[in-house]
Amino acid sequence: MNTPEFATEKIRFLDAALPALLAASAVTGLVLVVVHWNLVPPEVLLAWLTVLGAVLTGCAALVWSFRRVPDAASAHRWLRRFRLAVLAGGLNWGLGGLILCQSGDPVYQSFVGFALAGIGAAAITALSIDRRTALLFVVPMLAPAAIRFLLEPATLSLAMGIILLVLLIFLIVTATRIERSLGESIRLRLQADEQKRLIQINERRLRFALDGTGQGLWDWDMEIDQVFYSRHWKTMLGYAESEIGLSIEEWKNRVHPDDRPAVIATLKRYLDGESPLYEAEQRLRCRDGRYKWFLTRAQLIERTANGEPKRMIGVDIDIAGRKAAEEAVQHLAFYDALTGLPNRRLLLDRLHHALVASERSRRFGALVFIDLDRFKQLNDSLGHAVGDLMLQEVARRLCQSVREIDTVARLGGDEFVVMLEDLSGDASAAEIRAADLGAKLQAALGQPYQLGEHRHDSTPSMGIVLFDGHQANPDELLNRADMAMYRAKQSGRNTLRFFDPAMQASVDARLLLKRDLREDIGLGHFVLHYQPQVDGAGQIIGAEAFVRWANPRRMMVSAHDFIPLAEESGLILPLGDWVLESACAQLNAWSRDPEWAELTISINLSARQFRDTNIVERILTILDRTGADPRRLKLELGEGLLLQDPEKILARMEALKARGVRFSLDRFGAGYSSLADFIRLPLDQLKLDHSFVRDLLTDPKAAAIARSVIVLGDALGLEVIAAGVETESQKRFLQAHACQAFQGYLFSQPLTLDELSRFRPPPADVAESGNR
Repeated sequence: MNTPEFATEKIRFLDAALPALLAASAVTGLVLVVVHWNLVPPEVLLAWLTVLGAVLTGCAALVWSFRRVPDAASAHRWLRRFRLAVLAGGLNWGLGGLILCQSGDPVYQSFVGFALAGIGAAAITALSIDRRTALLFVVPMLAPAAIRFLLEPATLSLAMGIILLVLLIFLIVTATRIERSLGESIRLRLQADEQKRLIQINERRLRFALDGTGQGLWDWDMEIDQVFYSRHWKTMLGYAESEIGLSIEEWKNRVHPDDRPAVIATLKRYLDGESPLYEAEQRLRCRDGRYKWFLTRAQLIERTANGEPKRMIGVDIDIAGRKAAEEAVQHLAFYDALTGLPNRRLLLDRLHHALVASERSRRFGALVFIDLDRFKQLNDSLGHAVGDLMLQEVARRLCQSVREIDTVARLGGDEFVVMLEDLSGDASAAEIRAADLGAKLQAALGQPYQLGEHRHDSTPSMGIVLFDGHQANPDELLNRADMAMYRAKQSGRNTLRFFDPAMQASVDARLLLKRDLREDIGLGHFVLHYQPQVDGAGQIIGAEAFVRWANPRRMMVSAHDFIPLAEESGLILPLGDWVLESACAQLNAWSRDPEWAELTISINLSARQFRDTNIVERILTILDRTGADPRRLKLELGEGLLLQDPEKILARMEALKARGVRFSLDRFGAGYSSLADFIRLPLDQLKLDHSFVRDLLTDPKAAAIARSVIVLGDALGLEVIAAGVETESQKRFLQAHACQAFQGYLFSQPLTLDELSRFRPPPADVAESGNR
């Protein structure tokens, strides 16, 4: 090796060894001068001793200079300096040997030979790290004396010369071996230092990379049951690096007790080979005692020869922010923003479970539908702020008047529902108990209200219907309670009525409506109306298709009246096929008109339709039959669709997406689907629910949700369209937050095909004044 680093190591070795050699040389030289003082002219001895002192001083100065400024970049230059200094010392000792041998006395000559041999041996020991340096000292020192002795006629001198010559050869060989051995040692140490340096660099880079991911990594060696936790893993939990050990229990013991059984079970299934990847969400306890949500993803990377798990690596991702956002969205979707009570969606969900439980236990429950008498007058006279205070106080009183197992919900406006469970196994007893609880609610709500500075008296009208899991579905039960409540209002308000079979007349009317609906689907007594969808500049970009029923006996029937009936009866499937066929035929017709060829038609598919096993085949058949461009067909799906069999729903969407069909998530923000399921959907558009658009200028929470939906859509690369835009102020707010498309009465009501062909969006000021 001839690198600067290797040369530097040589110099450091020489630098460490030279002081002892210089001291030995000085002492030996002084002793020799004293011994030969009477045998050699003193002036010659002093001259040689002076030169020796000068050389030794120069060597010492060189050592001092190197120690003061050990410049590794100039290592070769320093090595040359050391060699020259050592050569000067060797030449001086060679000269000294010749001078001291002039005594002619064999004893003194032998003493000089002994001294030179000792200095030579010391030099080999001190200087052999660099063989050239050692030889530059030893050869000039011993060779002259050896030659001098060989030229003497005396037998003893000849013997001394031979011995010195053999010693010189031995020292040369020894210097070569020592240099090779020490050089190899230095080379290995330099390589080890370089490897250590590279390892440290790689460790720093790896730590930087791991810390930069914002994720906590761990590496579990199952054979010794030890886990390496990255520094960021410990930091995320608030621990210092030294506060976490190497046991897997460090992780398991920090899992929330409620999450631990599922986490351990999931881990066991993965280790048993039942799943290709370990993934689980759990809460981990932080140093301050709080629990934080993490997503763990891990995989086995090594197994033993017997196939047993050996090594597993994983990452814990902090999802506390995502969980908080999900919980906030879920709460807003499940609960009424004003009162904090469950909303209609959550009530229907709980009612469904209550019906199942009631059927299993054979115990009756009841729904109490409550409407506040003369609430509109309060709102109109004192304003919405006071009305809101009234609704909040009603919610508080209802919650205080029911049992823990009961549910209090707000449907909207001044309508509340109380679901009473587990009343009795006997219908008559359940009715009596429901009436008692109803009277208790009536008394609580009939007390005077102090609403800020205003005192207000109010009474409730209540309708009650019993259930035991056999009579009807949740929506039908709610409708029956609603009918009973209206009978209470018709009876003079501030009263309570049970659902009476006499009220079944309205149910019979629905049955007649269902019969007519079934007949008219076959006769084609339906028509599509189209509500324009526009961009920020007011240009039409598409339309949503709305079906209207043109019944000869009933005239034009609103979709609000017959669509729920079609859903309930299953007639939504043939009706939906007719809507798809008509809309696709219209798309094909538009494709021949350059002005309309790029427009899309949106069709709202119900959950019942999309869960049908043949929906994909039916839609593709309609597209092929009509010749419509699949890219111009946009299917709107509700969030509730994702609650059951999300994998099947995803597969159907992907099959249609592969043909170019586009998808919009309808009423986004008002449902309660899992965000984890939502982000997997092959969507093109989010449709902001009209309820948030309606309230976004008056309700900060609605505005916040609207902004969040737009931001989420932008982040996922999805178009966001706002439904139910009725004022220019709403449009300006949405447009200011980067909403791309709009639909609502601000632009147009649903139009017939002829009206749509003449559609032109009104000017902004006209639209605004028309909606005041």
